[in-house]
Amino acid sequence: VGAPGGLLLLTDITARIQAERRRDIAEQRLRFIADASRLLASSLDYDTTLVHVARLAVPFLADWCIVYLRDEDGGIRRVALEVVGATREGFDRSGINRGSRTTINPDARVGVPEVIRSAQSVLHPDADAELLSADVDRPEVLRAVIEPLGVRSWMCVPMFAGGQAIGAISFVSTTPNRRYDQDDLRVAEDLAQRAGYAIEHARLYQDVRDALRAREEFVSVAAHELRTPLTTIKAFGQLLERDLRKVEAAPPRTGELMAGLRGQIDRLGVLVEDLLDASRLGQQLELRREWVDIVGLVRQVLRRFEHDPARTSAHTLVIDAPDEVTGEWDEGRLEQLIVNLVSNALKYSPNGGEVRLTIVVSDGVVELQVSDQGIGIPLDEQADLFQPFARGSAAAHGIPGTGLGLYVTAQIAQRHGGTIAVRSAVGAGTTFVVSLPLVTPGSSRER
Repeated sequence: VGAPGGLLLLTDITARIQAERRRDIAEQRLRFIADASRLLASSLDYDTTLVHVARLAVPFLADWCIVYLRDEDGGIRRVALEVVGATREGFDRSGINRGSRTTINPDARVGVPEVIRSAQSVLHPDADAELLSADVDRPEVLRAVIEPLGVRSWMCVPMFAGGQAIGAISFVSTTPNRRYDQDDLRVAEDLAQRAGYAIEHARLYQDVRDALRAREEFVSVAAHELRTPLTTIKAFGQLLERDLRKVEAAPPRTGELMAGLRGQIDRLGVLVEDLLDASRLGQQLELRREWVDIVGLVRQVLRRFEHDPARTSAHTLVIDAPDEVTGEWDEGRLEQLIVNLVSNALKYSPNGGEVRLTIVVSDGVVELQVSDQGIGIPLDEQADLFQPFARGSAAAHGIPGTGLGLYVTAQIAQRHGGTIAVRSAVGAGTTFVVSLPLVTPGSSRER
Protein backbone atom coordinates (compact mmCIF):
# COMPACT_ATOMS: atom_id res chain seq x y z
CA VAL A 1 0.00 0.00 0.00
CA GLY A 2 1.57 3.29 -1.03
CA ALA A 3 1.71 6.27 1.32
CA PRO A 4 3.77 9.46 1.74
CA GLY A 5 7.11 8.61 3.30
CA GLY A 6 7.11 4.93 2.43
CA LEU A 7 5.04 1.82 2.67
CA LEU A 8 2.52 1.01 5.40
CA LEU A 9 3.05 -2.50 6.65
CA LEU A 10 0.05 -4.82 6.87
CA THR A 11 0.64 -5.14 10.60
CA ASP A 12 0.27 -1.36 11.00
CA ILE A 13 -3.07 -1.46 9.21
CA THR A 14 -4.22 -4.33 11.39
CA ALA A 15 -3.14 -2.47 14.54
CA ARG A 16 -5.03 0.62 13.43
CA ILE A 17 -8.20 -1.38 12.73
CA GLN A 18 -7.95 -3.04 16.13
CA ALA A 19 -7.41 0.32 17.85
CA GLU A 20 -10.50 1.76 16.12
CA ARG A 21 -12.48 -1.31 17.12
CA ARG A 22 -11.40 -0.92 20.73
CA ARG A 23 -12.47 2.74 20.63
CA ASP A 24 -15.87 1.75 19.22
CA ILE A 25 -16.33 -0.86 21.94
CA ALA A 26 -15.29 1.65 24.63
CA GLU A 27 -17.78 4.21 23.27
CA GLN A 28 -20.55 1.58 23.22
CA ARG A 29 -19.81 0.66 26.82
CA LEU A 30 -19.88 4.31 27.87
CA ARG A 31 -23.24 4.79 26.15
CA PHE A 32 -24.54 1.66 27.86
CA ILE A 33 -23.53 2.95 31.31
CA ALA A 34 -24.98 6.39 30.51
CA ASP A 35 -28.32 4.85 29.44
CA ALA A 36 -28.34 2.69 32.56
CA SER A 37 -27.69 5.74 34.75
CA ARG A 38 -30.65 7.57 33.20
CA LEU A 39 -32.91 4.57 33.77
CA LEU A 40 -31.78 4.20 37.36
CA ALA A 41 -32.47 7.87 38.02
CA SER A 42 -35.91 7.77 36.40
CA SER A 43 -37.74 5.98 39.22
CA LEU A 44 -37.70 5.54 42.97
CA ASP A 45 -39.37 2.15 42.67
CA TYR A 46 -36.24 0.00 42.62
CA ASP A 47 -38.05 -3.17 41.46
CA THR A 48 -39.19 -1.37 38.30
CA THR A 49 -35.78 0.22 37.85
CA LEU A 50 -33.95 -3.10 38.05
CA VAL A 51 -36.29 -4.59 35.46
CA HIS A 52 -35.23 -1.78 33.12
CA VAL A 53 -31.56 -2.47 33.87
CA ALA A 54 -31.92 -6.15 33.02
CA ARG A 55 -33.62 -5.27 29.74
CA LEU A 56 -30.88 -2.82 28.94
CA ALA A 57 -28.18 -5.47 29.57
CA VAL A 58 -29.78 -7.81 27.00
CA PRO A 59 -28.47 -8.18 24.37
CA PHE A 60 -25.65 -5.62 24.73
CA LEU A 61 -23.88 -7.30 27.63
CA ALA A 62 -25.63 -10.65 27.95
CA ASP A 63 -28.05 -13.11 26.36
CA TRP A 64 -29.46 -13.85 29.79
CA CYS A 65 -29.51 -11.44 32.73
CA ILE A 66 -31.10 -11.95 36.14
CA VAL A 67 -31.12 -9.49 39.05
CA TYR A 68 -31.33 -10.88 42.60
CA LEU A 69 -32.05 -9.18 45.92
CA ARG A 70 -31.51 -10.62 49.38
CA ASP A 71 -34.54 -10.52 51.67
CA GLU A 72 -34.39 -9.57 55.33
CA ASP A 73 -34.90 -13.23 56.27
CA GLY A 74 -31.86 -14.32 54.23
CA GLY A 75 -33.74 -15.62 51.20
CA ILE A 76 -32.78 -14.64 47.67
CA ARG A 77 -35.48 -13.22 45.43
CA ARG A 78 -35.35 -12.71 41.69
CA VAL A 79 -36.62 -9.20 40.90
CA ALA A 80 -35.76 -9.00 37.21
CA LEU A 81 -35.20 -11.45 34.39
CA GLU A 82 -34.43 -10.79 30.76
CA VAL A 83 -33.40 -13.29 28.08
CA VAL A 84 -32.85 -12.91 24.39
CA GLY A 85 -35.41 -14.04 21.82
CA ALA A 86 -37.79 -16.95 22.28
CA THR A 87 -35.78 -18.38 25.18
CA ARG A 88 -37.95 -16.31 27.53
CA GLU A 89 -40.90 -18.65 26.94
CA GLY A 90 -38.88 -21.57 28.27
CA PHE A 91 -37.99 -19.60 31.38
CA ASP A 92 -41.61 -18.62 31.99
CA ARG A 93 -42.81 -22.21 31.61
CA SER A 94 -40.12 -23.45 34.00
CA GLY A 95 -41.15 -21.11 36.78
CA ILE A 96 -38.00 -18.98 36.57
CA ASN A 97 -39.75 -15.64 36.45
CA ARG A 98 -39.76 -12.30 38.20
CA GLY A 99 -40.49 -12.57 41.92
CA SER A 100 -39.92 -16.34 42.13
CA ARG A 101 -37.98 -17.59 45.16
CA THR A 102 -38.34 -21.31 44.49
CA THR A 103 -35.51 -21.68 41.98
CA ILE A 104 -32.61 -20.27 44.02
CA ASN A 105 -30.82 -22.00 46.86
CA PRO A 106 -29.54 -19.37 49.35
CA ASP A 107 -27.21 -21.93 50.95
CA ALA A 108 -25.41 -22.91 47.75
CA ARG A 109 -21.61 -22.83 48.05
CA VAL A 110 -21.09 -21.44 44.54
CA GLY A 111 -22.95 -19.20 42.12
CA VAL A 112 -25.11 -16.22 43.01
CA PRO A 113 -25.49 -17.06 46.75
CA GLU A 114 -21.72 -17.22 47.17
CA VAL A 115 -21.27 -13.92 45.30
CA ILE A 116 -23.72 -12.24 47.69
CA ARG A 117 -22.15 -13.80 50.80
CA SER A 118 -18.56 -13.02 49.80
CA ALA A 119 -19.36 -9.65 48.19
CA GLN A 120 -16.88 -10.61 45.45
CA SER A 121 -17.39 -10.73 41.68
CA VAL A 122 -16.98 -14.01 39.79
CA LEU A 123 -15.84 -14.32 36.16
CA HIS A 124 -15.86 -17.56 34.13
CA PRO A 125 -14.85 -16.88 30.51
CA ASP A 126 -15.63 -20.54 29.74
CA ALA A 127 -18.76 -21.81 31.44
CA ASP A 128 -21.32 -24.56 31.11
CA ALA A 129 -24.77 -25.34 32.43
CA GLU A 130 -23.41 -27.26 35.41
CA LEU A 131 -21.69 -24.09 36.66
CA LEU A 132 -25.11 -22.45 36.99
CA SER A 133 -26.79 -25.42 38.63
CA ALA A 134 -26.28 -23.87 42.08
CA ASP A 135 -28.88 -21.24 41.13
CA VAL A 136 -31.49 -23.92 40.49
CA ASP A 137 -32.94 -26.38 43.00
CA ARG A 138 -34.99 -28.30 40.46
CA PRO A 139 -33.09 -30.64 38.08
CA GLU A 140 -35.85 -30.47 35.46
CA VAL A 141 -35.25 -26.72 35.07
CA LEU A 142 -31.55 -27.34 34.49
CA ARG A 143 -32.26 -29.97 31.83
CA ALA A 144 -35.21 -28.24 30.15
CA VAL A 145 -33.98 -24.64 30.07
CA ILE A 146 -30.35 -24.05 30.92
CA GLU A 147 -28.64 -26.93 29.09
CA PRO A 148 -30.36 -26.28 25.72
CA LEU A 149 -29.16 -22.66 25.86
CA GLY A 150 -25.57 -23.74 25.41
CA VAL A 151 -23.98 -21.58 28.10
CA ARG A 152 -20.63 -20.18 26.89
CA SER A 153 -19.52 -17.58 29.43
CA TRP A 154 -20.74 -16.29 32.81
CA MET A 155 -20.06 -13.52 35.27
CA CYS A 156 -21.83 -12.40 38.41
CA VAL A 157 -21.30 -9.17 40.35
CA PRO A 158 -22.63 -8.07 43.76
CA MET A 159 -24.77 -4.99 44.40
CA PHE A 160 -24.06 -2.87 47.47
CA ALA A 161 -26.19 -0.55 49.59
CA GLY A 162 -25.14 0.88 52.92
CA GLY A 163 -21.76 -0.85 52.59
CA GLN A 164 -23.28 -4.36 52.44
CA ALA A 165 -23.98 -6.74 49.58
CA ILE A 166 -27.76 -6.71 49.10
CA GLY A 167 -27.99 -8.63 45.86
CA ALA A 168 -26.28 -9.60 42.63
CA ILE A 169 -26.59 -9.36 38.87
CA SER A 170 -25.89 -12.49 36.81
CA PHE A 171 -24.80 -12.19 33.16
CA VAL A 172 -24.73 -15.23 30.85
CA SER A 173 -23.50 -15.43 27.27
CA THR A 174 -24.87 -18.14 25.00
CA THR A 175 -23.26 -16.66 21.87
CA PRO A 176 -20.36 -18.87 20.69
CA ASN A 177 -17.95 -16.02 19.90
CA ARG A 178 -18.67 -13.91 23.02
CA ARG A 179 -16.43 -14.73 25.96
CA TYR A 180 -16.41 -12.39 28.94
CA ASP A 181 -13.13 -10.73 29.90
CA GLN A 182 -11.95 -8.27 32.55
CA ASP A 183 -13.26 -5.29 30.54
CA ASP A 184 -16.75 -6.82 30.50
CA LEU A 185 -16.48 -7.49 34.23
CA ARG A 186 -15.60 -3.85 34.92
CA VAL A 187 -18.67 -2.69 32.95
CA ALA A 188 -20.87 -5.15 34.88
CA GLU A 189 -19.43 -3.97 38.23
CA ASP A 190 -20.01 -0.34 37.25
CA LEU A 191 -23.63 -1.15 36.40
CA ALA A 192 -24.11 -3.04 39.68
CA GLN A 193 -22.61 -0.18 41.67
CA ARG A 194 -25.04 2.32 40.14
CA ALA A 195 -27.94 -0.07 40.67
CA GLY A 196 -26.95 -0.38 44.35
CA TYR A 197 -26.93 3.41 44.71
CA ALA A 198 -30.41 3.56 43.14
CA ILE A 199 -31.73 0.93 45.57
CA GLU A 200 -30.22 2.76 48.54
CA HIS A 201 -31.78 6.05 47.44
CA ALA A 202 -35.14 4.36 46.87
CA ARG A 203 -35.09 2.82 50.34
CA LEU A 204 -34.08 6.10 51.96
CA TYR A 205 -36.89 7.83 50.08
CA GLN A 206 -39.37 5.22 51.33
CA ASP A 207 -38.06 5.60 54.89
CA VAL A 208 -38.57 9.37 54.68
CA ARG A 209 -42.10 8.89 53.35
CA ASP A 210 -42.90 6.47 56.16
CA ALA A 211 -41.52 8.91 58.73
CA LEU A 212 -43.57 11.77 57.27
CA ARG A 213 -46.69 9.62 57.27
CA ALA A 214 -46.10 8.68 60.91
CA ARG A 215 -45.58 12.34 61.80
CA GLU A 216 -48.78 13.36 60.04
CA GLU A 217 -50.73 10.67 61.87
CA PHE A 218 -49.27 11.77 65.20
CA VAL A 219 -50.07 15.43 64.50
CA SER A 220 -53.61 14.57 63.49
CA VAL A 221 -54.24 12.45 66.59
CA ALA A 222 -52.62 15.00 68.90
CA ALA A 223 -54.66 17.87 67.43
CA HIS A 224 -57.92 15.96 67.76
CA GLU A 225 -57.08 15.02 71.35
CA LEU A 226 -56.33 18.66 72.19
CA ARG A 227 -59.62 19.87 70.79
CA THR A 228 -61.79 18.32 73.52
CA PRO A 229 -60.06 19.83 76.58
CA LEU A 230 -59.63 23.12 74.74
CA THR A 231 -63.37 23.36 74.12
CA THR A 232 -64.00 22.65 77.79
CA ILE A 233 -61.47 25.26 78.95
CA LYS A 234 -63.02 27.84 76.64
CA ALA A 235 -66.52 27.10 77.96
CA PHE A 236 -65.36 27.29 81.60
CA GLY A 237 -63.59 30.58 80.84
CA GLN A 238 -66.76 32.07 79.41
CA LEU A 239 -68.79 30.94 82.44
CA LEU A 240 -66.17 32.36 84.80
CA GLU A 241 -66.14 35.68 82.96
CA ARG A 242 -69.94 35.85 83.10
CA ASP A 243 -69.96 35.18 86.85
CA LEU A 244 -67.23 37.76 87.51
CA ARG A 245 -69.32 40.46 85.82
CA LYS A 246 -71.96 39.88 88.52
CA VAL A 247 -69.48 40.41 91.33
CA GLU A 248 -69.52 44.06 92.40
CA ALA A 249 -66.25 43.88 94.34
CA ALA A 250 -64.24 42.06 91.68
CA PRO A 251 -60.51 42.92 91.74
CA PRO A 252 -59.53 45.72 89.31
CA ARG A 253 -57.28 43.44 87.24
CA THR A 254 -59.98 40.83 86.69
CA GLY A 255 -60.98 42.17 83.28
CA GLU A 256 -57.37 42.38 82.13
CA LEU A 257 -56.59 38.85 83.31
CA MET A 258 -59.71 37.44 81.67
CA ALA A 259 -58.82 39.17 78.40
CA GLY A 260 -55.36 37.63 78.55
CA LEU A 261 -56.83 34.20 79.27
CA ARG A 262 -59.25 34.57 76.36
CA GLY A 263 -56.42 35.59 74.04
CA GLN A 264 -54.28 32.58 74.98
CA ILE A 265 -57.22 30.22 74.54
CA ASP A 266 -57.83 31.66 71.06
CA ARG A 267 -54.13 31.32 70.25
CA LEU A 268 -54.17 27.68 71.30
CA GLY A 269 -57.28 27.13 69.19
CA VAL A 270 -55.52 28.56 66.14
CA LEU A 271 -52.54 26.26 66.78
CA VAL A 272 -54.78 23.19 66.97
CA GLU A 273 -56.57 24.15 63.74
CA ASP A 274 -53.24 24.72 61.99
CA LEU A 275 -52.06 21.28 63.08
CA LEU A 276 -55.27 19.70 61.83
CA ASP A 277 -55.01 21.57 58.52
CA ALA A 278 -51.42 20.42 58.09
CA SER A 279 -52.43 16.79 58.61
CA ARG A 280 -55.46 17.10 56.30
CA LEU A 281 -53.45 18.77 53.56
CA GLY A 282 -50.98 15.89 53.69
CA GLN A 283 -53.94 13.63 52.87
CA GLN A 284 -55.12 15.58 49.80
CA LEU A 285 -57.83 17.78 51.29
CA GLU A 286 -60.99 17.95 49.17
CA LEU A 287 -62.37 21.37 48.26
CA ARG A 288 -66.07 22.29 48.33
CA ARG A 289 -66.25 24.66 45.37
CA GLU A 290 -69.00 27.23 44.96
CA TRP A 291 -69.40 30.71 43.50
CA VAL A 292 -67.80 33.20 45.89
CA ASP A 293 -67.35 36.98 45.79
CA ILE A 294 -63.77 37.38 46.98
CA VAL A 295 -64.15 41.15 47.47
CA GLY A 296 -67.13 40.69 49.79
CA LEU A 297 -65.24 37.96 51.64
CA VAL A 298 -62.20 40.20 52.13
CA ARG A 299 -64.39 43.03 53.50
CA GLN A 300 -66.06 40.60 55.88
CA VAL A 301 -62.69 39.37 57.19
CA LEU A 302 -61.37 42.90 57.66
CA ARG A 303 -64.48 43.90 59.66
CA ARG A 304 -63.76 41.07 62.08
CA PHE A 305 -60.18 42.28 62.53
CA GLU A 306 -61.37 45.86 63.07
CA HIS A 307 -63.54 44.62 65.95
CA ASP A 308 -60.41 43.33 67.69
CA PRO A 309 -58.56 46.53 68.70
CA ALA A 310 -55.98 44.53 70.65
CA ARG A 311 -54.58 43.37 67.31
CA THR A 312 -55.22 46.35 65.04
CA SER A 313 -54.97 49.47 67.22
CA ALA A 314 -51.60 50.43 65.72
CA HIS A 315 -52.53 49.48 62.15
CA THR A 316 -54.65 50.86 59.34
CA LEU A 317 -56.47 48.27 57.24
CA VAL A 318 -57.04 49.34 53.64
CA ILE A 319 -58.70 47.53 50.73
CA ASP A 320 -58.23 48.49 47.10
CA ALA A 321 -60.57 46.37 44.97
CA PRO A 322 -63.46 46.42 42.47
CA ASP A 323 -67.02 46.21 43.78
CA GLU A 324 -67.28 42.48 43.09
CA VAL A 325 -65.09 39.63 41.80
CA THR A 326 -66.79 36.23 41.63
CA GLY A 327 -64.97 32.93 41.14
CA GLU A 328 -65.37 29.24 41.83
CA TRP A 329 -63.60 28.48 45.11
CA ASP A 330 -63.99 26.81 48.49
CA GLU A 331 -65.31 29.73 50.56
CA GLY A 332 -64.15 28.37 53.91
CA ARG A 333 -60.62 27.67 52.68
CA LEU A 334 -60.43 30.99 50.84
CA GLU A 335 -61.46 32.77 54.03
CA GLN A 336 -58.76 30.87 55.91
CA LEU A 337 -56.19 31.98 53.33
CA ILE A 338 -57.18 35.64 53.74
CA VAL A 339 -57.21 35.43 57.55
CA ASN A 340 -53.75 33.83 57.57
CA LEU A 341 -52.23 36.51 55.34
CA VAL A 342 -53.81 39.41 57.24
CA SER A 343 -52.80 37.90 60.61
CA ASN A 344 -49.30 37.46 59.26
CA ALA A 345 -49.15 41.08 58.11
CA LEU A 346 -50.29 42.35 61.52
CA LYS A 347 -47.94 40.07 63.43
CA TYR A 348 -44.85 40.91 61.40
CA SER A 349 -45.40 44.66 61.50
CA PRO A 350 -45.27 45.12 65.29
CA ASN A 351 -44.74 48.88 65.00
CA GLY A 352 -48.01 49.34 63.17
CA GLY A 353 -48.53 51.03 59.85
CA GLU A 354 -50.73 50.27 56.88
CA VAL A 355 -51.85 46.79 55.87
CA ARG A 356 -53.21 46.98 52.34
CA LEU A 357 -55.22 44.35 50.47
CA THR A 358 -55.30 44.81 46.70
CA ILE A 359 -57.43 42.77 44.29
CA VAL A 360 -56.72 42.85 40.54
CA VAL A 361 -58.38 40.78 37.79
CA SER A 362 -56.68 39.98 34.48
CA ASP A 363 -57.11 37.24 31.86
CA GLY A 364 -59.30 34.99 33.99
CA VAL A 365 -57.06 35.22 37.05
CA VAL A 366 -57.64 37.17 40.25
CA GLU A 367 -54.59 38.42 42.10
CA LEU A 368 -54.80 39.13 45.83
CA GLN A 369 -51.95 41.18 47.29
CA VAL A 370 -51.48 41.62 51.04
CA SER A 371 -48.83 44.21 51.90
CA ASP A 372 -47.45 45.39 55.24
CA GLN A 373 -44.80 47.85 56.42
CA GLY A 374 -43.15 45.42 58.82
CA ILE A 375 -39.74 43.94 59.47
CA GLY A 376 -39.42 42.18 56.10
CA ILE A 377 -38.00 38.76 55.28
CA PRO A 378 -34.31 38.13 54.46
CA LEU A 379 -33.75 36.85 50.94
CA ASP A 380 -32.09 33.62 52.09
CA GLU A 381 -35.22 32.68 54.09
CA GLN A 382 -37.76 33.27 51.32
CA ALA A 383 -37.11 29.98 49.49
CA ASP A 384 -38.25 27.91 52.51
CA LEU A 385 -41.02 30.26 53.57
CA PHE A 386 -43.89 27.97 52.51
CA GLN A 387 -42.43 24.79 54.01
CA PRO A 388 -44.03 23.36 57.19
CA PHE A 389 -42.58 24.62 60.47
CA ALA A 390 -40.33 27.17 58.70
CA ARG A 391 -39.95 30.21 60.97
CA GLY A 392 -36.63 31.71 59.88
CA SER A 393 -35.63 34.73 61.93
CA ALA A 394 -39.13 35.28 63.36
CA ALA A 395 -38.18 33.61 66.63
CA ALA A 396 -35.19 35.94 66.99
CA HIS A 397 -37.60 38.89 66.84
CA GLY A 398 -39.75 37.35 69.58
CA ILE A 399 -42.69 36.83 67.21
CA PRO A 400 -44.79 33.80 68.24
CA GLY A 401 -45.98 31.18 65.78
CA THR A 402 -45.76 27.57 64.63
CA GLY A 403 -44.46 27.97 61.10
CA LEU A 404 -47.62 26.30 59.72
CA GLY A 405 -49.73 29.30 58.67
CA LEU A 406 -47.95 30.09 55.41
CA TYR A 407 -47.57 26.41 54.59
CA VAL A 408 -51.35 25.93 54.93
CA THR A 409 -51.96 29.13 52.94
CA ALA A 410 -49.73 27.96 50.09
CA GLN A 411 -51.41 24.54 50.02
CA ILE A 412 -54.88 26.14 49.81
CA ALA A 413 -53.75 28.32 46.89
CA GLN A 414 -52.21 25.36 45.07
CA ARG A 415 -55.27 23.14 45.61
CA HIS A 416 -57.30 25.85 43.85
CA GLY A 417 -54.92 25.68 40.90
CA GLY A 418 -53.23 28.93 41.93
CA THR A 419 -49.87 30.14 43.15
CA ILE A 420 -48.41 32.21 45.95
CA ALA A 421 -45.29 34.36 45.87
CA VAL A 422 -43.54 36.83 48.14
CA ARG A 423 -41.77 40.16 47.62
CA SER A 424 -39.86 41.44 50.60
CA ALA A 425 -36.77 43.24 51.84
CA VAL A 426 -35.48 43.54 55.39
CA GLY A 427 -36.91 46.64 57.03
CA ALA A 428 -39.05 47.52 53.99
CA GLY A 429 -42.14 45.39 54.51
CA THR A 430 -43.56 42.36 52.74
CA THR A 431 -46.12 41.66 50.02
CA PHE A 432 -47.68 38.25 49.50
CA VAL A 433 -49.25 37.72 46.08
CA VAL A 434 -51.85 34.97 45.59
CA SER A 435 -53.04 34.24 42.03
CA LEU A 436 -56.21 32.17 41.62
CA PRO A 437 -58.09 31.12 38.46
CA LEU A 438 -61.61 32.51 38.45
CA VAL A 439 -63.07 29.37 36.88
CA THR A 440 -61.77 25.82 37.19
CA PRO A 441 -61.49 23.64 34.05
CA GLY A 442 -64.77 21.90 33.25
CA SER A 443 -66.92 24.10 35.50
CA SER A 444 -70.47 25.07 34.59
CA ARG A 445 -69.51 28.64 33.73
CA GLU A 446 -66.70 27.53 31.43
CA ARG A 447 -68.99 25.09 29.64
